[in-house]
Amino acid sequence: MKSKFVKTVYEKNGFCIYVYVTEAESVPQAARSNYYKGPGYEFTAIGNNLPANKLSEVDLHGDWEKNSHGVQFKVDYFEEIRPQSVEGIESYLASGMVKGIGPKTAKLIVEKYGTRTFEILDDYPESLLEIKGITRKKLDKILSAYQDSHAVRDLAAYLTPFKVTPKKIRKIYEHFGNAALDVVKNQPFALCEISGFGFLTVDEIARANHCRPNEPLRIEGCIGYCMELEMQNGNLYADKQKFQKQVHEQLNRGYAEEVVTEVEVYKVMYQMVHDKALYYEDGALYSAKLYHFETQAAKDLATLLVQTYMPPAGLEDLITQAQGFEAVIVRQAGGSSKEGIHKSGEYYHRRSRHR
Repeated sequence: MKSKFVKTVYEKNGFCIYVYVTEAESVPQAARSNYYKGPGYEFTAIGNNLPANKLSEVDLHGDWEKNSHGVQFKVDYFEEIRPQSVEGIESYLASGMVKGIGPKTAKLIVEKYGTRTFEILDDYPESLLEIKGITRKKLDKILSAYQDSHAVRDLAAYLTPFKVTPKKIRKIYEHFGNAALDVVKNQPFALCEISGFGFLTVDEIARANHCRPNEPLRIEGCIGYCMELEMQNGNLYADKQKFQKQVHEQLNRGYAEEVVTEVEVYKVMYQMVHDKALYYEDGALYSAKLYHFETQAAKDLATLLVQTYMPPAGLEDLITQAQGFEAVIVRQAGGSSKEGIHKSGEYYHRRSRHR
């Protein structure tokens, strides 16, 4: 549904409630704003990372749903539609959407290239050097900002249905650069390289892209996920045979038939042990992190056991002196030994403060 952003109702942690306007007749009567008197129909949309650019249209995809606030459009994903007219393109560029292009530069670019401006930016960016005031250094800045915003926007639009937060979308882009969207679509399990991406989320993205279910990266990601579950349950290691079956079951969950065999799981597990991503000893399988913790703890204990303890010089004299003071204080107070210990402690505390 082609729409234009009007205003923000609520926004927090990527979740948005925005008002849009559209000319689509498919807007239910109950969803149309009674206060809007302009052309088309004003309605409320909810979703994650929704676009809020008044200068371009957006194609919203989703369903109408009724809740306590009335009938709203729940957005699954969206596609931004850049302006097509000369006036619209100039306003878009002059708005600051692309760093390095201000109102004057935007006017010069559009005067020269007209409705082909976005085509020039996408496919023939070197042509912008013909514009007065655009140097090689400035062009690099413009292209970096343009490609950055374009790539992140496309990535956000694609990942919105999977509830990926803006912070994580930025992490994906920083990790993979302009190839991020291609990686997400064709090699989604590469996302497991980035901290904060769990197997279940990545697996959902992979299934949506019809990736091979027996992809080694998928199996490796599932092994890491199942090992994390063992750690959360308080286990330092897992029994290899039981663990292998657990991973096999998780990988085939939701499929009508077996799509990953135990042999395939074993091969990836063997490779991970070879690469020291996992450690195997006496039927037990460890994550690399816990294995290093365990071995280091054993080394530290062994070191402590072989050390010879040397008490501080004069310790025996200090103990005898303290016992003597305790006895004197107990006699003077006519109380118990506990009171004496307490009072002798106070005495030493006062002495230490005045030294």
